[in-house]
Amino acid sequence: MQKRHGAEQIVAMLRQADVALGKGEKVPEVCKQLGISEQTYYRWRTKYGGMDPQMARQLQELQKENARLKRLVADQALIIRFCGRPPAQTGKPRSAGGGPWKGSAVAWGHNRCQSVAFAEHWGSRVRRSVPSSEARR
Repeated sequence: MQKRHGAEQIVAMLRQADVALGKGEKVPEVCKQLGISEQTYYRWRTKYGGMDPQMARQLQELQKENARLKRLVADQALIIRFCGRPPAQTGKPRSAGGGPWKGSAVAWGHNRCQSVAFAEHWGSRVRRSVPSSEARR
């Protein structure tokens, strides 16, 4: 579904509708003049009624930011679900010894995810650099 009108246009159309309704026209006539259905008019009036264009713009920006944050939380939930815990937030390696993987992503704890389906879901290429006994820790 493609949106035809931006928030500023909707607010302007609602103001035009208010002026026409103030002159005594009926809602179906006003909607026909604006090229929208009555259902759309009432939906817009409940969402954008009483707003000025700047407030409508801020509402859209907040909705975009909210959607971005929801995606971020969902991604973190997937990582926690499939890897067992969230990624490390510290700058120190998890294992002091290091071994043959010292300084690698394994030593830093970034290669802990054991689910191949998770990696394939996100489109990354799975390359097992850790022996299977080491990966099951």
